[in-house]
Amino acid sequence: MSTCQPDARGAGTMSWLHDGTTECADSTATFKDLPLYTTFSLTGQSATTRILINVSTVFAPGPIGGNYTCAPLGSLSVTFYYMPGQANNYGPNTCALTLNMQGTEGVHATGTFSATFDPPVEGTTGIMNGVFDAPVTIGNGS
Repeated sequence: MSTCQPDARGAGTMSWLHDGTTECADSTATFKDLPLYTTFSLTGQSATTRILINVSTVFAPGPIGGNYTCAPLGSLSVTFYYMPGQANNYGPNTCALTLNMQGTEGVHATGTFSATFDPPVEGTTGIMNGVFDAPVTIGNGS
């Protein structure tokens, strides 16, 4: 997993290569199993960068875990946002996510991720070899 250490007490870790440069972030996750949907949200936050990953079922609750891409999956919605700096917010051209099964209190979310982006100013950029180990808060409200 990540060789990074969390800066915040109780946070997990997230690391990735951004165009070949190692980046580290603290990570947290939430899991909600509601009557109309189930959702898993992962946040990685460093001093300069933020990554948000969300996996949700559509129209019915269900298990979340396994391999995902950001392409529409019918009964699932998978989103990935990369935010370097203060004003930029990029959705990927492509992304892949592997996530352990979620929904059990005390089980950390672990997995891998990668993405390619085509930001308007910086040119094509990539996130490769991403890994995370995040504590999960189980929610049951809106």
